[in-house]
Amino acid sequence: MDRPHTTPLQRLLKLALGLLTLPPGRRRISIAFAYGVACHVIFALAVGAMIAAMFFGMSESLGRVPSPWSYVINAILVLQFPLMHSLLLSALGSRLLNYVAPQEYAKPLSTTTYAIIASVQLLALFALWTPSGVVWWRAEGVTFYAISAL
Repeated sequence: MDRPHTTPLQRLLKLALGLLTLPPGRRRISIAFAYGVACHVIFALAVGAMIAAMFFGMSESLGRVPSPWSYVINAILVLQFPLMHSLLLSALGSRLLNYVAPQEYAKPLSTTTYAIIASVQLLALFALWTPSGVVWWRAEGVTFYAISAL
């Protein structure tokens, strides 16, 4: 059975118009859409916080814990990411992800839930980091402007 030839633009238009008429299961689609939006927004905030923190050499942040506790908090911030990742990638972690989303949608949303948690972790790491005052390297002159442009 041959299909009539459709152009990529026609297929895109059909897809876009299909969004206007939701199929049965509006609640399912609404929840998935909300999770997707949350995932993208939190990820964008995390990337923005990471770019800002790295641009300033981790010398500017929202974290303001006094020394020596700042070292403890920063260590926790650094360790929480790989430890939580390892946990969530385990069998126990995949079961735990099923409790975060509404029960009937937990399985298909587990990857998105995982991405939301990872994004929150990155956001916490870079936004809550307490600067130590030690600057290891700072771009200056032409190097600074080249890195800033990139």
